[in-house]
Amino acid sequence: MTALGVAVATWGVCLALIGVVPLPVAALALLAGIDVCNALVDVIALTLLQRVVPGEVLCRALGAFVGLWWALLGLGALAASLLVGVAGVRGALVVLGAFLTILAVASARGLARLDRAGDVPSHELDLLQRVCLLAPLPLPVLESLAAACMRVEVPAARRRHRRGNRWRPLLHRRGAPREGHPPGLSSVLGPGEGFGEIALLRDVPRTATVTAA
Repeated sequence: MTALGVAVATWGVCLALIGVVPLPVAALALLAGIDVCNALVDVIALTLLQRVVPGEVLCRALGAFVGLWWALLGLGALAASLLVGVAGVRGALVVLGAFLTILAVASARGLARLDRAGDVPSHELDLLQRVCLLAPLPLPVLESLAAACMRVEVPAARRRHRRGNRWRPLLHRRGAPREGHPPGLSSVLGPGEGFGEIALLRDVPRTATVTAA
């Protein structure tokens, strides 16, 4: 079961146990557990949503998510009131807790697929976090960039690009200056460094020639 499923199931178990063991000390401890699960669900759900939803529709998806959240919160409050009137407070806690736990178990397979779809390439993310140009960006933005990265294998030969269409950070190997290039205008690039941002940002021809060592 995924972390999100475990958090929801634990939330349900804690809620049900409050109804089964109606002791003040136990209720306070179980409420603390519910608060922890609530925080985990919020963080995991929002993080997963930002990972699986394309960037061009993410704002609309977040708006729909928040709207649905508040709508279901209102319906849940109404349903809970009706359930308390039928089963009493302790009975309502047990029923709602069992419902959450069963829902988490029944959704385990779907949540696992969703979790796999939200995987972020770890090597690319680590690379982007080491790039000075990108290091100040928040983690969700870096994860989106890592998911959009394209790995390009380059043979040991000179590469010249007429037009800027991508920025290229180096993952493993080094780019070396072309033989015979004036020493004052050459440099050696290693993992975590990149090239091509000037042509990309200004929409001009490439300003340098890079050789793969």
